[in-house]
Amino acid sequence: MKVVVLQQTYPSEGNPYAQAWSHTRNKAYVGFGVDVSVVCSSEVARRVYEGISVYPLSFFGDLIASADLILAHQPNIRLHFKRLLRLKGKKVIYFIHGHEVMFLGDDYSKEGLKYRPYGRRL
Repeated sequence: MKVVVLQQTYPSEGNPYAQAWSHTRNKAYVGFGVDVSVVCSSEVARRVYEGISVYPLSFFGDLIASADLILAHQPNIRLHFKRLLRLKGKKVIYFIHGHEVMFLGDDYSKEGLKYRPYGRRL
């Protein structure tokens, strides 16, 4: 099975803690025989980190074409969603944590991040 993991950043030798939880998952997937490729919007060149291939966002289309499954970790509203929405016939699993589910007009306002009570109107 080929899986493409989409995220904003990935650990490196200089920054081993950048979304390290995702790297731990990816190593586990590989241990189960899954072919994992990671696409990161912060990357500028292809690299390998502890056996995991990491690609810049420009590789998204090529990697997705042969992927069986896409895992979107904390998808960025501006960078990732527009690409994900264009996909047809692909299985996508979203890992949503916090900022990805905020309301753009209210939570990403000019005044900065606002904390709002649960149960807000949609």
